Amino acid sequence: ASFVKVLGFLTTAGATPGELAANGPMKDRERQEVKDRFTGFNAAFEKLHTSQTQYAIPDAGLRKRLRDSIRRRLVPAYREFAECHRHSNFSKHPHKYIKYTAEQIDTMLNDFFENKAEASTLNNRDRSSGSRLGIIGNFTGISK
Repeated sequence: ASFVKVLGFLTTAGATPGELAANGPMKDRERQEVKDRFTGFNAAFEKLHTSQTQYAIPDAGLRKRLRDSIRRRLVPAYREFAECHRHSNFSKHPHKYIKYTAEQIDTMLNDFFENKAEASTLNNRDRSSGSRLGIIGNFTGISK
């Protein structure tokens, strides 16, 4: 899963919680779309979390900048999406779909790029190759 794919699930088509409430009850296809977006986000984020925790960035400053870049984009988008739909009656059991709070997403981002075993190996290598950094740089949109 890519960062862009994860963010793609979090669109609200510009609707605010108040606008959703003003539109009245959701139609069946609208409820299903919200369920699909949460399900897709959960699966994509979990896959992304699994893959990105396998990478190690030994440079603490770079690791922090990458996490902060991701955090600035992902956490507010997730918070807005979840808040927009938390009370929209898209499901009788929203907890099945809203698996995380924005704070939990934020905390999980702290695991990114922390593969301890890999970090010790990378510390012993020539870091100038940048092969892993290139992958991660493309992930966040940050260049080397």
